[in-house]
Amino acid sequence: AQEEAERQRKAREQEEAEKQRKAAAAAAAAEEARKQKAAADEAEKKRQAAAAEEAKRKAEEKAASAPSSMADLLRTDFDVELLAQRLFALKLRVDANVSNGSIPPHAVLVDYMEDNVGAGVRAAAAQAPQDVKDALRNTFAEMGWDLDANSVNSDVLVTVQNLQKVLTKLCGMFPRTSVPATAPAAKRPEPNTTPTEEELSSLTKACERLWALDVGRLQQGVQYVLDLQGGKKPYYAGDVAPNKLFTHVDERIFTENKTFGTFRSLMDNYSRVTGTKEVVTRAEKAEQDAFLKAIADTPVIKYVSAYLQRKNKVRNTADLMDKLEDMWFKLYRRDVYGDSSGFEHVFVGEVDEGEVKGMHNWIQLYTEEAARRLNYLGFIKPRRRFNPNDPFENDHLVTLQFSWEGVTKPVSTSFVGVSPEFEMALYSLCFLMGQEKTPMTIGEERVVVTVHELGRGMIGTAYPDLPDN
Repeated sequence: AQEEAERQRKAREQEEAEKQRKAAAAAAAAEEARKQKAAADEAEKKRQAAAAEEAKRKAEEKAASAPSSMADLLRTDFDVELLAQRLFALKLRVDANVSNGSIPPHAVLVDYMEDNVGAGVRAAAAQAPQDVKDALRNTFAEMGWDLDANSVNSDVLVTVQNLQKVLTKLCGMFPRTSVPATAPAAKRPEPNTTPTEEELSSLTKACERLWALDVGRLQQGVQYVLDLQGGKKPYYAGDVAPNKLFTHVDERIFTENKTFGTFRSLMDNYSRVTGTKEVVTRAEKAEQDAFLKAIADTPVIKYVSAYLQRKNKVRNTADLMDKLEDMWFKLYRRDVYGDSSGFEHVFVGEVDEGEVKGMHNWIQLYTEEAARRLNYLGFIKPRRRFNPNDPFENDHLVTLQFSWEGVTKPVSTSFVGVSPEFEMALYSLCFLMGQEKTPMTIGEERVVVTVHELGRGMIGTAYPDLPDN
């Protein structure tokens, strides 16, 4: 029995020793594999670093001769300001995404580059001198983008951070020339505000003339930048726009231009919910008068006055301004007497029975979004452009969905970037001519201007829209 016990003990010791030997061998093999993988990873990292360094060296060599100065380029036929504006607009959008932590997937970023860099920047630089094209090509190559092929260069990974660095560098190379918020009126030639016989016989032609006379209209990409993001159908309730609609608005317009400044001062004079009687204080009445006085001398209002005098609708400009005060600011009943007005409904917006009504003004949209009271939810499909060949959001008309302090408006259309006096003139002309729907063309886009009366001689609603076909 003792011998059998001893034999079993030795057998167990041998079995344990064999297990330990195999475990040690496995551990040694794993360690060797780890070392080999680490060596391979280090070698790959060095290879990538060397490739990136080589690409950077080649790009620096090609960019050794700096492009022409902005002063030199401005004296040529090449529209360098357009290139500078597009680079600036791209940089604002990318900066907004980075600051918000909204980093797109690689595939989405590549699509964005193809549309906005490939189509937009290359198109703006099509007639540029060769040194400008070389500077663009070599700078984009630093982030792994082949500008000529409009595609990814596989040697370098394309990231939104690298795009931000490249755009910052390019905006330094091609800075925008100094653009005031609004050019002083004295420096502009006085536009002709006399209606033609053709315009007098066609309200459509008259509305299109107003568009041409809107000297206060802002320039997209310079004074304001939109980020339309995702599109949707009106019945889709989700948010397809994680970022703000307005990436940038030049706030100087509200201090340097009286019509913009006095218009904005009216935005906080109203209760947003119908059923509450509005109380117009002396200060608020003074703000209304200041706005009407500011727009009275603008080309669009002068044109409307001349047009309506020819139609025997008003006696003179003073008569027109009295009509504008009544039709826009006189209080009327929606739920209770004195709870609404044409100006409040169209430009400021109202909440009536749990629905957002009116609010067809881009300045109000921007103001409420900046104050975090409005959440932009996406544009409404299908989206048509004023210029289908231009990938930038330079349209002056958008149809969108938004939520205002928790209340959603499924579909809303607004002009964007236009002056306050243009919208007042356009809607007032159509209203006083008694035409509810007026088609007009802006750029390459057909627009239908709709106005409806509420009560007697007062505007119930007014807004632009796109025709069904």
